[in-house]
Amino acid sequence: MLRALQEGEIERLGDDRSRKADVRVVAATNVDLPEAVKAGRFRADLYYRLSVYPALIPPLRERCSDIPSMVSTMVEKFCALHEKRWPA
Repeated sequence: MLRALQEGEIERLGDDRSRKADVRVVAATNVDLPEAVKAGRFRADLYYRLSVYPALIPPLRERCSDIPSMVSTMVEKFCALHEKRWPA
């Protein structure tokens, strides 16, 4: 992964040549990565590549006002998928 991010190249398993790849990665974790790097549990070079544009989103428990719209969206989606009606 680091090579793909850093060099823009990947090598397929069993292949003998590298291929160019223009990739973007979106990664999420509930671990404090700077702390994990300090403790030696996460590679510093990979953290450096992944943290170019950090998007810090608070957990849902801190965004309770988002829950009703999320529930509404999911109910609409799954009612349509299963051909059911939901009393509104």
